[in-house]
Amino acid sequence: MSETSLQPFLRVVRARATIEEFDTARQLDERQVRELIEDAIQAPSSFNIQHWRFVAVRNAADKQRLREAAYGQSHVGDAAVTFIILGDTRGVDKLPEIVAQAVESGAMPERKGAAWLRMAGSIYADEQLARDEAMRSGSLAAMILMLCAQARG
Repeated sequence: MSETSLQPFLRVVRARATIEEFDTARQLDERQVRELIEDAIQAPSSFNIQHWRFVAVRNAADKQRLREAAYGQSHVGDAAVTFIILGDTRGVDKLPEIVAQAVESGAMPERKGAAWLRMAGSIYADEQLARDEAMRSGSLAAMILMLCAQARG
């Protein structure tokens, strides 16, 4: 990949910063919120389980309650949307359906799907490992969301 083709991505990465002051008059519509979530779910995750859930909080009263829970940080309430990214520690329960779809579409051989089910079942039977993966995958999705929000302006 050439340096020139990397420039737009590198500009987004280098321009992204923690913002604590928002234009409270600026709003995001439903389409924009959905686009950001669609962007974020492109993040990698173990076994493609996508160990995350997104909650887009736009209601002023709900954002105020979040602000109070976040030690009074004004930006929690002032942002057009405050996203809550939840880790799904039981995400492995979705894996049989994920594998079935991948096998059915031809994206994954049946043998590999069976191996994934065995491995993931063993790994995520450990509650600590399930929690760790939910946090790791949720964090990756959150970072993608932030970078895409930056890229979308």
